[in-house]
Amino acid sequence: MAKSVLVIGAVLLDVVGIARDNQENSADKIGSAKFSVGGVAFNVASNLCYLGHRCQLYTCLKKKSPISEIIKRSIARMSIGVDYVVEESNIPDASYISLQYAGKSIACLTSSPIDDADILADKGLARAISRATHVVLETNLSVQQIRAIRKLCRDLSVPTSILAVSDAKANRLVRSRMENCKHELVGLSSLEYSKLGLDFEPIPARAREICDALSSKWVCISRGAEGADLFNETGSHSRIPAPRGAVVDLLGAGDALFSALCHCTLKGMNLGQPESEMFATGVIAQVIGTHRPNLNDADISVDEKEENRVNALFLIPMFVILVALVWIGLDLGTRSVEGHWASTLAAAGISGCVGSYIFSKRLGKFEEPRELWLHTIMGLPVGVFVAIITSLPSLAGSDLVSFEGFNRTSMVVHFVMSVAAGFLGGLTLTRTIERWAGGTS
Repeated sequence: MAKSVLVIGAVLLDVVGIARDNQENSADKIGSAKFSVGGVAFNVASNLCYLGHRCQLYTCLKKKSPISEIIKRSIARMSIGVDYVVEESNIPDASYISLQYAGKSIACLTSSPIDDADILADKGLARAISRATHVVLETNLSVQQIRAIRKLCRDLSVPTSILAVSDAKANRLVRSRMENCKHELVGLSSLEYSKLGLDFEPIPARAREICDALSSKWVCISRGAEGADLFNETGSHSRIPAPRGAVVDLLGAGDALFSALCHCTLKGMNLGQPESEMFATGVIAQVIGTHRPNLNDADISVDEKEENRVNALFLIPMFVILVALVWIGLDLGTRSVEGHWASTLAAAGISGCVGSYIFSKRLGKFEEPRELWLHTIMGLPVGVFVAIITSLPSLAGSDLVSFEGFNRTSMVVHFVMSVAAGFLGGLTLTRTIERWAGGTS
C-alpha cells in the first residue's frame, strides 16, 4: 500500500436549518433545511485529495446506521481511502445540527462519536500511522487521544499538523502540548485563539511565544475578511491576504486555508514565501465563491442507476462465463477427467472473484478502482484452492480421479459444490483483508 496523508478526526452529517425569521417566542421555527457530509477531517481530506495527495481517513462511525452509510459513500466518492474507518455499535451517530437565521447560528449541536470510541486500543491506528507520510489531527479528538497519537507519531518519525474545530474545543491545542514534540502546522481562528487562555496577543512581536505555546513550527490564525496571520518559531511573521471577489458562503474557508498550507508543507515549500501565501488565498477563493464547504464536495444522494450499471458490467459477463463453463464441463466431463477438472476449477476461480467483488462493494471499504479490482482478482486463486480442498474427501476415494461410478448427476453435484466453495472463499478472503487492513474489531 502506497504512503499517504492520514487525517484523523470526525466526519459528520451536517444538518443546517435556516429559519425564515427569528420567532424568539416559538420553539417550532419555520424555514428550510439542507444536508451535506462535512466535518473538519472530511473537508481537509477532500481538499488534499483534490490537490493531488493520496489520503486516508481514520474516523469512527456507528455500525449499521443509515447516516454512516451516507457518510461512507461520500468519503469513497471523494477518492479518500476508507481502510481505517472504524465502525462500532455503542457510539452515537456522527452528526452536526445547526439552526441559523440571517447567516448567523442561533444554536448548534455536535455529536462526534470519535470522542467516545476507544481508538487508542485499536491496533489499526498504529498501522495507519506507520503507513503515513504526514498525519493531520483536529480537536474533536480528546486531549488524551491527541497526546497519545502525537507520541506515536514521534516514535515513528511521522510529522503532524492540527486544526481547531471550534472555540469550545480550541483549548485542547494547549492542553495537549508536549515537550520536544512539535507540530509542523497549527491552524485556528482569532476567536479560537482568544479561548486559549494565553496572556499575550497574537501579534508579530509574539511569534516565538505563540509557536512555543502551541508546540508548533508554524501557527496560522485566520481573521475572516482581514485574511490570516502566519507565525514561525524563528520569530518571523507574514500575512495571508483575504481573497477578493464575491463571497457566496464562508463555510469551510478555515479548512481550505489549513489544507492549502498543509499542501505547501507536503510539497516542501516555505510557508512564509509569497507563492505559498498566494496559493492559500486562491484555494480559499475557490471555496467561499461557492456553496461547497470544500474544493470537491460530493453529492450525498445515492446514484442507483450508476451503481447498478457498474455491478452489471462486471457480474453479467461473469455469470455468462459460468454458464458457458457449466456446458463445457458437463460436455467434456463425460469424456475426460481433465476436461471436468479444468472447467470445474476455472468456474470455482471465477466464482471466487465474484464473491470477493460483491463483499468488497458491500463493505464499501475498497471503492478505489485499483484496490477493488486487486481484491477481486485475488479471489481467483482462493476460489480454486478452496474448491480443491473441499474435493479432498472424494479424491481420497479416487472417485474424481478415475470417475468410476460417476455419472452426469455426480459431476453436476461436484461442479456446483466447487463453485459454491469458491464463492465462499472469495467472501472470506475479502473479510480477512478488511479486518487486517482496517484493524477493526
